[in-house]
Order: sequence, then structure tokens, then C-alpha cells
Amino acid sequence: MGFLGSAAIAPFVPLDPTASEAIALVAFALAYGAVAIAALTTAAFAPDLGRATLAVVGVVVIALAILRGADPTLVRVTVVLAGLLAAGTSAGAAIGARIESAGHLLPVAIVSSIADAFSVFTPGAPSEAALASPALLSVLAIAWPIPGTRDVLPILGVGDAVFLALYVAAARKHSLPIARTVVALAIGLAATACVVAATSIAIPALPLIGAAVVIAHPSARRVPEKDRRAAAIGIVVLVIAVAVLVARRAAE
Repeated sequence: MGFLGSAAIAPFVPLDPTASEAIALVAFALAYGAVAIAALTTAAFAPDLGRATLAVVGVVVIALAILRGADPTLVRVTVVLAGLLAAGTSAGAAIGARIESAGHLLPVAIVSSIADAFSVFTPGAPSEAALASPALLSVLAIAWPIPGTRDVLPILGVGDAVFLALYVAAARKHSLPIARTVVALAIGLAATACVVAATSIAIPALPLIGAAVVIAHPSARRVPEKDRRAAAIGIVVLVIAVAVLVARRAAE
């Protein structure tokens, strides 16, 4: 409903993003804020569906495959938005509810941040390929109407929705304050938007989201002693693998 309402009133909002850079930033901030609220609200109430999660994700993937490349009508965009939020938050909630210790959130944040940065900044990697392909972006990113225009543009990746729900579900399982978790996630999203606005570069959101959660919860920084060696080895291996891949890309 929020999306359809925004789509209905967006063209009549007295903002012209083409008039100046400042107005364009205001329009972007309003759209980004709306998407952040929608994603955080969905993540906060996403249930752990267990095995049914696979069915939800499967149905959404089939629907998105059918819709890929279709004309960007309001109905199509609405279906994609609902599907991405449903599949992303369902998957995130299922994974987060199975994280065994709050201390595992630190390696989760580190690994996801490295992988997300690699995916966005490495030519040919999944996120970079999606950013370069309007057809892929239309079914892999949550879009929202831009105030002052009739445009509906991609704002947030489905992977970000997955991790928003993951962190909330993990916090709920380990009795971490949910309100503090949601506020931390909102701060991470806001910080990402500020960097994007200041640099005009599409940066990954997971590093700042993960950092905000780890900072907000001291217990998330205490990796269980029995898991520290494995976590450290895994992170080092991932860093080396990413460095090798980046070096190969640069040499091509």
C-alpha cells in the first residue's frame, strides 16, 4: 500500500530532481528512506518459516524469472517489490534463527562485508553485473517511486533485505534488544546513503550494516572461544581468495 500510495503522489510532489543537485539528493533521500522503512519493517516481523522458506523463495524466483525483461508497469514493479521482500526476509529470518551464538555475528558481518564489496566493485561479479544490466537490476533490487517524477528506480538490493532479516532474527533468538538492533540497522542504511550521496558511487550496504550491529551489541563481538580459530581461518582464506580474484581481474 505504501508503494502504491507513493507511486500515486510522487509525480505531484513539488520537487524537480533535474533543477539542481540539492533537490535531486532530497528526492533520493525520500525514496531511500521509504525503502529502508519498508525493508526494516518487513525484516522486524519476518517469521522463521523453516522448510517452507524454500517454497517461498522458489515461487518468487520463478515469478521473477518470468517477469524479467517485461515492460516496467506499476503492477509488475509492485509484484517484484513484494516478491523480493518476501523471499529476502524469509531467507534471512530462517538463517538468522539458526545462528548458534550471538558472537557468530562478528564473523558473519566480516565475511558478508568482504563478499559484498567484492561483488560490487569487481568487474563481472554478481552485483557489478546486476548494476550494469537494467534487466537484472529490475528483478534483483527493491525499487521505489522518485518524488517529483514518474520514475521508479532501484534503491536497495535483495541481499541487503536478507541480512536485515538475518540480524533481526539472530537478535531475537539470542535475546538481544530488538529495538536497538533495528535502530543500528537504520543507522547503517543511513550511513550508506550518506556515502552514496557524497561520492555518487554505488557502495555496498552490508559493511556499514554489519558494523552498526556489531557496535550496538557487545555480545556480538565475543566469538565463542571454540570457534575463534575456525572463524579466523575462514576470514583469512576469504580475504586471500578475494585478493587473488581482484588481482586476476586487474591483470586481464
